[in-house]
Amino acid sequence: MRLWTYLIVAIVFNYLLYNTFPWGEDGGALMVFITIPLIIILSFILTFIHYLLNKRGQYAKYFQLPAVALVVLVSYLIFPTENSPMVVIGKMIKVANNYSSVSINDYFLERRYENYEKIIAAKRKFIRQLADTAYSVNISNKYDYRKVYQTYGINFFNDRPYPTNDELIVESSEKLYMFTDYLLEDTISFTGDKNHMHVKKSRSDSFTEFGKGHFQDSTLKQIDIDLILKEQTPDESLWAYKMYYWLLPDDGQ
Repeated sequence: MRLWTYLIVAIVFNYLLYNTFPWGEDGGALMVFITIPLIIILSFILTFIHYLLNKRGQYAKYFQLPAVALVVLVSYLIFPTENSPMVVIGKMIKVANNYSSVSINDYFLERRYENYEKIIAAKRKFIRQLADTAYSVNISNKYDYRKVYQTYGINFFNDRPYPTNDELIVESSEKLYMFTDYLLEDTISFTGDKNHMHVKKSRSDSFTEFGKGHFQDSTLKQIDIDLILKEQTPDESLWAYKMYYWLLPDDGQ
């Protein structure tokens, strides 16, 4: 191996790592400014040690293999993610083993890292039923986003909406559509078209009106509606999910 092998290995391995697996979730992107310099510094230190060994006539070749392995191991361990590559692969295998239970609504899950595997599986399984432009509707608890009550999508084909929720009422009003849903004693309503969506003001409690120290109604719901473009799913940008997408079976749905 040549003297600058450690730096080359660090650059190539980290380039593959950052383009293959998700990173930087929950503010972890800031860690890149720490982890990358650390890897570079480590590479220069190993390069310097290699130089000294050569200069003193000692056998640097016995140093090279463990040093390269150290660069790879440290790069993997400080990779800024809450879902390590091995965890991601494990989740992919788990979803693939339960592929039959994947529903079209999984495609419309919140675009968070923990949902990527289901999103890609649903895209692959229902690719023919998904529009290039769609909206995801995620209804959760106002004070706990992890408590999700309902997730579904609204596909737009030829500017007309086709919801994946059979209970969603769709009414046309001039150029806009009105969507109404009844969920847990609440009326969920919003309006929009292919270009935008608008959620009407829902009922509130004194906490949302006046802030800290006032009553929090645990039955209040948060309605998040996000634009979903088929060309912007994780498999379009991350190599691990691109491979995962093509390895999953095409059920022709």
